[in-house]
Amino acid sequence: MISKIREYSNLKKGDRLKELQEKISLSESQLQSYDTRKQELSAELNKSKDLIRNQDQMKRNIDNLNYKKMKAEAGGISPVETELHKLIHQQERLLSEVNRCHGAMCVYQSNISKNKVDLKQAQYKDIDKRYFD
Repeated sequence: MISKIREYSNLKKGDRLKELQEKISLSESQLQSYDTRKQELSAELNKSKDLIRNQDQMKRNIDNLNYKKMKAEAGGISPVETELHKLIHQQERLLSEVNRCHGAMCVYQSNISKNKVDLKQAQYKDIDKRYFD
């Protein structure tokens, strides 16, 4: 029994277990943070989509002749088009941010899965009980 305790102590399995548990906890915390950020970005993206839809509706409501006249007076670009381009650019930026966060979230989920598999190995089976014994 003492040799088992020495072996356990020498191999620092308790430290390794704590290390893996801390990694899992950190990964889960980061995953939760990214999920919250993803929800925030999704809400912001939906607002941008609504703004773009409203701009498109305004554009359709403008009479074709008045639209051409405004375009000529504004030097070829109407304020509506300027705002539309701005919103399209913002939408692309937000989609990029959502995709980046999704990628990071996949990496953390993969790390969590790997750490869970590591903890199921025979060397860690009943580790808590063996550690306390």
